[in-house]
Amino acid sequence: MLTPRQEAFAAGLAQGLTQAAAYREAYPKSRTWKDASVREQAHRLAANPDVCLRVNELSAKAAAANEVTVERVVAELARLAFFDVRRLVNEDGSPRKLTELDDDTARAVAGLDVVRIGNADAGVGEVLKFKLADKGANLERLGRHLAMFKDVVMVGAFDRMTDDELAARRDALLARGKGAA
Repeated sequence: MLTPRQEAFAAGLAQGLTQAAAYREAYPKSRTWKDASVREQAHRLAANPDVCLRVNELSAKAAAANEVTVERVVAELARLAFFDVRRLVNEDGSPRKLTELDDDTARAVAGLDVVRIGNADAGVGEVLKFKLADKGANLERLGRHLAMFKDVVMVGAFDRMTDDELAARRDALLARGKGAA
C-alpha cells in the first residue's frame, strides 16, 4: 500500500510529469532542494516496485478511458501516411465541402484557411487552403513502429579517418547501396 505522497508521485508520473516534477508536487518541501537531490530521490522512488505497479495501473486506466491503444495509434498513423489528396476534390477538381469529407479524409486535414476574395461589384468568392498532416513524418513513424529502419551509431570510428579515407568509405557504401537496389 502506498502512502498518500507516494500515490501523488505515481499519479504525477502517470500524467506525464518528469520524475523530478512529480516528486516536487508530491513532496512540496523538496522544492527548496538542489536539483540533483530531487532527481536522486525521485529516481529512487520511481524504482520502488509498488510505485511502478501503481504508475502502470494509472496509465492503463487513463489509456483505456481515452481508448488509446497501440492498434489505434498505428491505424491513425496508417490513415495519415497513406492519405490520398484526391479525396479532397470532386471529379471536376473543385474542392469538396467540409461536410462531404469522409472521416479518414477529415483526419488528414491538419488545418484550413478560408480566404474571401472579390468585392461587392464583382462578387465574392472563397479560396480554401488545406493544410495536410505530414505524410513523410507519418510514414517514418509507422516504419519505426514496424522496425523497418535501423539506426546505427558509430562512435569514434570516423574520428581517426582522414578526409580522403572518409570519402572513399562513403563512395564504397554508396556503390554497395546501388548494387542492392
